[in-house]
Amino acid sequence: MRMEKSFLIMAVIGWCGFIASTACEAASPLSIPTQLTHSLNYATAAAPDGKKLVTISVIANKGQIFVMEVDGSHPVQITHDTIDYDDPQWSPDGEKIIATGTIKEEERIYIMNPNRSGLQPLCSRPKRTTPKSTASMWRLNLLRR
Repeated sequence: MRMEKSFLIMAVIGWCGFIASTACEAASPLSIPTQLTHSLNYATAAAPDGKKLVTISVIANKGQIFVMEVDGSHPVQITHDTIDYDDPQWSPDGEKIIATGTIKEEERIYIMNPNRSGLQPLCSRPKRTTPKSTASMWRLNLLRR
């Protein structure tokens, strides 16, 4: 009786091991996230040609804009200021980057070149709006140009 009980336990363990290994193979290959810059990253967007990424990286509690290759190599910091940037996007031709920027709870829309030049606000006065309405507004304005 003791041997039969051992055999039954071993059979159940073996069967469970088979099911566990089958479930693991179904989940393969395992995907591990890659850290693109030295800090928290979010709001990443691919260029229209698919060769570059624009992303926000938090530095000193402010979102700063970085451009890099699509594989995460060669990150270049585009903005170096106290504006808290968010939601960067490429223009349809890939020649400009647009993003919202907040200073003391006042939000503006900024446009810049991916080579770190030409940073300027698109509107002269700050507007207090929700991020979704702002994003929709500047995307429409850029497409009209």
